[in-house]
Amino acid sequence: MSEVNLDLESKVNEIFAKTIVTQKFKNPYLRPLELKIYVDKNENILFSSFQAKIGDSIMVKSKVIKKEKAEVKYTDSISSGNAAIFISEHDGKIIINMGNIPSKEEVIFISEFIHFTKKSAGGDSDLYEFEIMKNLPIFKGKDKIFYKNKIKGKINIKTINKILNIRKGFNYFGSCYKIIEEKYLNEDKNEYLILYENYKNFNSNKKSDETTILFDTNYTEPLAFLQKSSKLKEDNYIIQCKIKDLIDKKEK
Repeated sequence: MSEVNLDLESKVNEIFAKTIVTQKFKNPYLRPLELKIYVDKNENILFSSFQAKIGDSIMVKSKVIKKEKAEVKYTDSISSGNAAIFISEHDGKIIINMGNIPSKEEVIFISEFIHFTKKSAGGDSDLYEFEIMKNLPIFKGKDKIFYKNKIKGKINIKTINKILNIRKGFNYFGSCYKIIEEKYLNEDKNEYLILYENYKNFNSNKKSDETTILFDTNYTEPLAFLQKSSKLKEDNYIIQCKIKDLIDKKEK
């Protein structure tokens, strides 16, 4: 029985987080396999791009072309006995169709997700909160779901100011993850690394599974993040400040 092995790498700051998911799978059958990869559409998480490799025969990056043209290319490739990739959408999911994967051939699927770093609710409302992605891409054959097996993860928190008060929802009863290593990466203590992996069966729907990281920084002044677009010839800013501080100082 073939399973899917995963590597998750997350880069987190005060504004947003980017997670790169690398999934490896090998066709366990003696015949070619038509594989479908399902990605949930989530208004809070942007599925920004993907790369896919089928053995040494095909390597693609996500690209937008007309649906009709893509369907024709996919059908022609399958009819010719070649491996092919086609993207569609259905019922709130993005579906990456991979056809004619040869027997015992490996598929590597790398997807990238971006979302804003949240502020924690409740008593920890002054802390930043990052949650490990649970709704990961799902691999399905014609009559079978290929389940997640080994999961290895890396979280790199890199902020402008010193990182303080780090709390981790790992190693509690019901969690399927354990921390392998954690440490500051510099003397300024504004970069922190956490390495983790699963130590029992992974179930992405378990509500009891705590997979959050909470942290604070020694905030001193508002932050401004700049993104430049050479194509659109425009600059975009995200500005973060603590309203309470402004109120206390009677500033607008």
